[in-house]
Amino acid sequence: MKRTLTLLGLSLALLLGLAASIPAVYLNGARTTEVVVIQGKVYVALEALQKAGAEVSRRPDGWSVQFVPVGGRMRVEAVEGLQDDWLSNGVWRVRASQVAPAPNPFFASRPGYSLRLEFRNLARTPESLLTTGLDKVQLLDAQGNILEAADWTQRYDKIPPGGGAAVVLRFGLRDHNQTPGSPAKLLLLFRPSGGKPALPHFRVALRGP
Repeated sequence: MKRTLTLLGLSLALLLGLAASIPAVYLNGARTTEVVVIQGKVYVALEALQKAGAEVSRRPDGWSVQFVPVGGRMRVEAVEGLQDDWLSNGVWRVRASQVAPAPNPFFASRPGYSLRLEFRNLARTPESLLTTGLDKVQLLDAQGNILEAADWTQRYDKIPPGGGAAVVLRFGLRDHNQTPGSPAKLLLLFRPSGGKPALPHFRVALRGP
């Protein structure tokens, strides 16, 4: 019995020592204890990052953690990937590439960006992006500003099953007094259409020019 109490005492002391050695880590102002220290380095749990607002998602080759400025955080359920990845939401397969500086389509004297978007129809019937509920195409910069895409007629085109098309989109800020930061994300947002629920959105992390 005495030995048992001694072991319990040692275990309790060890746990108290470990708890005391955990540094104070604050994520967006809130303290978290979901951390470990290994060889002087502090590691924070994915769950703690997610609770603090980071976008954490599973990828085929591991995990993706995306940090977005608070003012520009878009809390939407989406298929997530990287520039040059092919992504699928069950009806459309898309790929964003070739991000480059370009004139703002709304104010030609102001800076903006262009981006190549490829899309393929995975459905069994001819479909257009518009009739399947594509609502907005937005580019977020590193400061959380939303750059809007100029109108593009390809979203009205019917694409046969297995077919595809590509378009170079131009993005700019509606406020001519603002200057965009470096491109950070592309969002393709869908709404309910034809009595069906909205398709999953696309969220693409951009590397920039």
